[in-house]
Amino acid sequence: MARRQTEALPKSLKAYVKAAWNILVPGRPLVWHFGLDAICDHLEAVSHGQIEKLIMNVPPGMLKSTMVSVFWPTWEWTWRPPLKWMFSSYAQNLSYRDAGYRRQLIQSRWYQQRWRYKFGLTKAGDEVVQNTYMGHFFATSTGASTTGFRGDRLVLDDPQDPSGAESEVKRGSTIEWLNRTWPTRRDAGPWSAEVLIQQRLHEMDATGLYLSQGGWVHLKIPLEYKGKAWSTPIGYKEPRTKLGEVITDTIYPPAKVVDLKKRLGPYGAAGQLDQEPAPSEGGIIKRAWLREYPGTTPKMDDEIPFEMPGGLVYRIRPRNCIRFCIVDPATTEQQTIARGKQNDPDWFVLGAFLAFATNADPKDPRPIVALLDIDMGKWSGEDHEPKIKAFHEKWEFQIIAVESFGFQLSLFQKLKNGSPPLPVKKLSNADPENDDDAICMIDADKAARAYNAAPLMADARFFIPTYHLYLGEYINQNTLFPNASHDDCMDVTSGAVAVAQSIKYDQRGVQVAEQEKEHPVDTGAGYTGDRLPKDQDEESHPMEGIRTVSPYGKRDARGLRNPYQR
Repeated sequence: MARRQTEALPKSLKAYVKAAWNILVPGRPLVWHFGLDAICDHLEAVSHGQIEKLIMNVPPGMLKSTMVSVFWPTWEWTWRPPLKWMFSSYAQNLSYRDAGYRRQLIQSRWYQQRWRYKFGLTKAGDEVVQNTYMGHFFATSTGASTTGFRGDRLVLDDPQDPSGAESEVKRGSTIEWLNRTWPTRRDAGPWSAEVLIQQRLHEMDATGLYLSQGGWVHLKIPLEYKGKAWSTPIGYKEPRTKLGEVITDTIYPPAKVVDLKKRLGPYGAAGQLDQEPAPSEGGIIKRAWLREYPGTTPKMDDEIPFEMPGGLVYRIRPRNCIRFCIVDPATTEQQTIARGKQNDPDWFVLGAFLAFATNADPKDPRPIVALLDIDMGKWSGEDHEPKIKAFHEKWEFQIIAVESFGFQLSLFQKLKNGSPPLPVKKLSNADPENDDDAICMIDADKAARAYNAAPLMADARFFIPTYHLYLGEYINQNTLFPNASHDDCMDVTSGAVAVAQSIKYDQRGVQVAEQEKEHPVDTGAGYTGDRLPKDQDEESHPMEGIRTVSPYGKRDARGLRNPYQR
């Protein structure tokens, strides 16, 4: 038996795992399934030089640390003992735990009976295990020093702490270590390879970072089949065909899956179970809330149909509406580096929007907000002012709202005092009652802004064009937030909703009567741009008195609204 295994097991990682399982985990049955087949096949492909860089995203219960950090390296030492290995997890105690399992397996009677003639151990500590061929296992943690050690195999096993995944500071420091330190530890020999295995935490977690750089084979196994037949270059193809089918109901019976989803919440379930950085329907902002109007960027006199649930249609021309721009400046170069984004700096985003009221009640105007146009780029400082001026010339904004936190205030001052001065307002946490330059107050916390924008958007009152050059990036940033690699478009969206809700609309717009809801409303109307006289006894507001033309047509002889007569 021992002799047969000595010869056969080094040829098959699967056979080795099944034979060694009871040595490492006595008394616990091994539940084998297609996911473990896929992991073994891809690790063997790395061992045989078919894959140089491998990413695996798998749910909990897949024995990922045991397979990748314990069984695989001890198996490869049975036939290639000179290999040098380096392992890293987000916590040192996790790395040392797996180092202990590797030692335990190698020093077991079962292993020694079969392969003690292959090598002996010269070191056997928590940090370093070394054999007589100078092969070693080196255990470290993300962010720790790796000086003095190099590896043929670099293995990242959950390199990021889930509790810090949403922290830009913690994520930035991890990304810097993954970019600048970890890759330098890899030897350039013929056996050289890297493996990352983790559950998804964020669009710019280690998986997102490496996929954006290219050159990696990506194996993704969601807990439930989502309809995509995932495949890899070595011939793997998702074997499930039924939507919702789990990897194995032995480990994940239906009741357990339901309970897990409830306890993890939408983001935890998306990352740990579905292997997606955000829920498929969207994060704070759902994809369905971004309603579409037909076509691409409209012209000023184009009539845009905004179709509401139930069939009601508003037909609005941008020229007749209040048009405003939201400016989200990119961070400075120093901040970009400090946040670990030197390889992927923030966008400078300009969003053109229109807004019109659907209710005559000034306390509840129920505005509709629509994205008209967007321009974005990773522009240098000298390009910012010309880009904004060109955007203004195109759309003739009544207001240009510039996010003005910290360093961004300098851009606002430059635009305000330029020649000619632009109609700029500050979008910040300054109170408009105490600051004439402020348009409305927004929270410094980006998540709070998104939650404040959500009710209007969920109420089917936010529209985007069907086509636009930057629409994919815009949708991704909004729906993946707060787990998106960038949040600039989300800032523009939340700013637009805040501005639209701060406008004091004219009272001539009336709520459509029940009998009118049966017919599409063709208005061609919107804002005239003139102002009503102010009551000196009332409090003023930067947007007070913006006059609207009723979007419901004229009154007939009986005093009723006719939606077809203008």
